[in-house]
Amino acid sequence: MGETTNSQEIRAVIGARKTTRCYRNNTGALRAPNGELVHFGLFIGSGDLICIETVTITPEMVGTQVGVFCSVEVKRDGPDKTPAARKKSQKMWRDVINGRGGRAGIARTPEEAIKIIEGRATDDQK
Repeated sequence: MGETTNSQEIRAVIGARKTTRCYRNNTGALRAPNGELVHFGLFIGSGDLICIETVTITPEMVGTQVGVFCSVEVKRDGPDKTPAARKKSQKMWRDVINGRGGRAGIARTPEEAIKIIEGRATDDQK
């Protein structure tokens, strides 16, 4: 399955969840008509899907809900053809998000994406 089809399938599964909002994130740059280089997207290396997962926190906060920032990098089945520099940026992005209480990882299936969003990502997804 190609990355586009995989991404669509993952977005459909995530979109059915009542506790999650998910948005497609494209990054890159293009030339404006005036010749200026315009960058778009969050950050080079940021995940393909940017999500907010509603979480009910501990009893001390008596049922208060908070949004947890989530980032899912979608990969296709088979060998990863991402250039080394881009992989490094993607890893750095995931480390920043995971290191600050968010949830970020790599998903090849909808099930892997749900694990990331729910905070159950395996080490090989991070």
